[in-house]
Amino acid sequence: MNEINNTSQKVSENASNRGLVITTKAEIILNRMSKWTKFIGIIGLIEVGFIALIGIFLFFIPLPQAGNHFSSGFIGIFYLIYALILFFPPYFLVQYSAKMKKAIANLSQNDFDRALSKLENFFTYIGILILVTLIFMFIGLFSFVTLFSLKSF
Repeated sequence: MNEINNTSQKVSENASNRGLVITTKAEIILNRMSKWTKFIGIIGLIEVGFIALIGIFLFFIPLPQAGNHFSSGFIGIFYLIYALILFFPPYFLVQYSAKMKKAIANLSQNDFDRALSKLENFFTYIGILILVTLIFMFIGLFSFVTLFSLKSF
């Protein structure tokens, strides 16, 4: 947290030296962005809630086991873990929206910095999620190619 405050002070000092200001047009854009990020965040949280409900439903309701090697409890746990992973991006968007609205209303540099920090958290989390997904895709592709190359012998 101190790092953010120190960085904010340095940026503010540098910004005032460079003449960086938030214009009325920028305020309008940031306000509009905060409305959209709130909307997207709330819809995302609702979707995560539905995924979690499906996970809870699958965890407690037995499914017919006609040739299925996975129990519904296992699939339910998978859905709950999936919901937990998907919870954070929309949560960060809702936090960004609330802090940005507060920053614009109060003309608060501290709230503005916190809002940008939440937006940074969102993009960092999404970036890590994309990298992890790509790694799993390459592992799956490598396994697929290896499996079929061994079967051809």
